[in-house]
Formats: sequence, structure tokens, C-alpha cells
Amino acid sequence: MADRKKLAILYKPQLTLTGRGDWLADPIGGLAELRALQRALDKAMRDTVAKARGAGHSWTEIGAALEMTRQSAWERFSPDDSH
Repeated sequence: MADRKKLAILYKPQLTLTGRGDWLADPIGGLAELRALQRALDKAMRDTVAKARGAGHSWTEIGAALEMTRQSAWERFSPDDSH
């Protein structure tokens, strides 16, 4: 059985993402897994941005935390009905 590769992101609540299989021996399978991990991270980021907004943080603060402009943060993460 192939060793499991584990990606852990320290986040409260803790988020742990686990990859399966051998990415070196199966790069196509690895790409599919990376895409699934990317979707999970995107959801975690959207949820966390929503929490930050609910806690009263500005788009400027959120953008700075994500190393992007406030406008980019707003365009990417604001609810669809506010565009």
C-alpha cells in the first residue's frame, strides 16, 4: 500500500487535507487530487472571509490578509447579490 501524503493547514477550526496515493507514480491522479484539495481550500477561504465580514472586518483588512487589493477581495468574495 502506498504511503499517504498529508497536507495539514493550521487553522482554527483545524482543517486537515489528506492526499491519497503516490503522486510521483501517478501524476494524473495527483493532479485530480490537487484539484479536489484546491476546491476544499477555496471553500474554506470563502467561509473564512464570510466570517471575517460577519465579525465586522473591512474589505481592506481582508484584502491585506490575502495579499490582494480590497477591490480584488470584494470582487472575488462578496455575495453574488451585492454585485
